[in-house]
Amino acid sequence: MSIFLYNPDKKDKPAFLDEFVIRTRIFDDMFREISTDKMIVPEQHYMIVGPRGAGKTSMLLRLKYAVEDDPVLSRRVIPVMFGEEQYNIGELGNLWERIAEYLEDYHGFEDITGEIRKHIHRDDYEEATFRILIKYLDQRQQDRILLLIDNIGQLFDKFDINEIRRLREVLQTFPHIRLVAGSPTILHYVVDYDQPLHEFFKIIRLNSLTDEEATILLRKLGVVHHEEEKIERILAQMPERVATLNTLSGGIPRTVVLLFKVFVDNEHGNALSDLENILDAVTPLYKHRMDDLPPQQQKIVDAVALHWEPIEVKDLTKAIRLESKVISAQLRQLEKNQVIEKYRTKTKNHQYQLKERFFNIWYLMRYGRKMDRNKVIWLVKFLEAWCEKGEIERRIKDYVRKAKRGLLNDNTLEIYGLTYSFFENIKTDTKLLLKNNIPSHLSKNIIVKDEDLLIAFDQEVRKKNGRKAFEIVKNFDLTKEKNRDKILAYLIKADVDYVVYSAKQWLKINERNENVSSLFFITGLILASHNILKYLYEADNEELFDMVKSLSKLLSLNHDKITVGAKGLILALIQFLLCANHFEMVIDFFENNSFIKERMQSLHQLSLYYIAIVNKDEKRIYAISAQLEQTVGLERMDRFVKEVEEIKHIK
Repeated sequence: MSIFLYNPDKKDKPAFLDEFVIRTRIFDDMFREISTDKMIVPEQHYMIVGPRGAGKTSMLLRLKYAVEDDPVLSRRVIPVMFGEEQYNIGELGNLWERIAEYLEDYHGFEDITGEIRKHIHRDDYEEATFRILIKYLDQRQQDRILLLIDNIGQLFDKFDINEIRRLREVLQTFPHIRLVAGSPTILHYVVDYDQPLHEFFKIIRLNSLTDEEATILLRKLGVVHHEEEKIERILAQMPERVATLNTLSGGIPRTVVLLFKVFVDNEHGNALSDLENILDAVTPLYKHRMDDLPPQQQKIVDAVALHWEPIEVKDLTKAIRLESKVISAQLRQLEKNQVIEKYRTKTKNHQYQLKERFFNIWYLMRYGRKMDRNKVIWLVKFLEAWCEKGEIERRIKDYVRKAKRGLLNDNTLEIYGLTYSFFENIKTDTKLLLKNNIPSHLSKNIIVKDEDLLIAFDQEVRKKNGRKAFEIVKNFDLTKEKNRDKILAYLIKADVDYVVYSAKQWLKINERNENVSSLFFITGLILASHNILKYLYEADNEELFDMVKSLSKLLSLNHDKITVGAKGLILALIQFLLCANHFEMVIDFFENNSFIKERMQSLHQLSLYYIAIVNKDEKRIYAISAQLEQTVGLERMDRFVKEVEEIKHIK
């Protein structure tokens, strides 16, 4: 059921019969008539009408199998089934020829096509071919043909008016052939008074599925996809979802199956790939449908399709800038041609949508703008309505996991990313996970409120989960002073291990020059606002050097981003380098960052002052002291030396 949505005849027969669980009453009624009629005289012919995906092909195939499997009927009736595309039938004579070929290939009618070929150049080729066909059927005594033709309108369009009259004459006169045809619409050949086939067929309508039929189909889909337990739980606890699914799908079985495939698509991509293949297959048909519409109707269908949900005339006037009376007149014509469906409301303002929901999906996927939510609105609304609580979050996490591993193609990444980006009622951490792992042009659609970020951040800090807390902080807009103040208030209470971990991560990210302004600020802020002496005491030289190198590189790239917090970080690291007698690194730090040297000239001079004291370089001590007395004063000079000595003493 999940594979051959457009070609059920390619599915093995037992599986097809097992999965034929809807429209059974219609099938039973038709087969009862077919099996009881003796076809001694011409019998009633049928036309099965329903939108694409309603099950016309499946109904024809089910009739074929029923005739073949009936021990009595199969001895006197031969089902001959032709699909939608009969490119080798261009005139009525070709139809009789194709039937003859089928009989010869599958039912032992030897030499029938050879005899037909003898008449190929005769002017009365069609009549001669039909006479030969009838002769061979009569030779087999009671043999009759149940002719099953899908999308017969395409065939009629190839015949001229005289051939259609001739077809009616044959079917009314000879009992040898009974026709059961399929068509997505009521054809003008059948409804117009001046057409030869007016009121010729008994019309069998395949209407939208009822909720009861949809439930039966869902149960069978659950079995096929091994999701019986989940489906039964949904049906028991949330039966209203069946009606939702029916509304979204337009009650079209094929669309129900496709939506269900998306629902159970744990691999993120299999169902979408199948859908893309199907959309490609129907593109010529749907494009032809659009091309056949007059320009004004094309504009109306475009606006209705891109809206997805039922739309009123007043909204259409805004979208396509046509007068309401013009739109209303065109809508009536589109409704008559079964392109548009009208939903009556309690007011005079009725609503309209495309009658065939899969046509609407095709249109959105083909012509919806790249970042337009409506491109995937059908998928968004389906998942919103159908998935259980927590199911969306599980799917999002699975999607992100596969995206990180490169397991999704670009189209799947785009479609599901766009779809998931519009879910608002999900946990903050899930929303952030998605936001941080999808392309930027999609992630900008995901809005996470500062209040939600603070709550999530506080929870992770309390749990001492530094990694998750760090991931949350990255999403704050740190250009806002109130956000910085709130983060600082939380950080003051945070565990020192988390603070140090975060500082390292910010430095790494800043090296890649990402979101420099905000990240540079928070790097200094985190370290400068904490007592991190314990960590620095225990850190080995290698780790300390790495931090200095990272900071040095960062500062050289971003002179204009220096903050008070960053200055505090520089001060802390310089003091520790001095107490460890790593004088060359201190000197290099300033000499390689001329702008920093200028902006933090006092710290540079204080560092040189301390180095001179340690080296007992009286001449240099005197020279630097004279400069520092004028800039920072003796008190600051003494305090700086004491701070470094205290650190050295503690170490």
